[in-house]
Amino acid sequence: MTTEGVSNAFYLKPEFHVDIRDNLRAGVSFLTAFPVVAAAFGEDEPKWYGAEIDVDATWTLYGNFELGGRFGFFFPGGVYAPNQAFTVGGELRALVHF
Repeated sequence: MTTEGVSNAFYLKPEFHVDIRDNLRAGVSFLTAFPVVAAAFGEDEPKWYGAEIDVDATWTLYGNFELGGRFGFFFPGGVYAPNQAFTVGGELRALVHF
């Protein structure tokens, strides 16, 4: 089980964004992690930490006011056993830039 973070890991995180309009941007990112040293967990070693897929969109209004949202889907790997529940999280945001 992990605590504050993940160590002994190789991360892969590609991100893709597209400007749908001049003031509307959407994107998707994928994050996954694998153990670098397989024997770090002993005989019951997990082969995969897990993966997360995030989708986001940002709409800029009037140059200094921005609305956006992000939703993430987490697929836990064997290191989180027995608590391997699929998890969804999200945020909605409104920002004013000064």
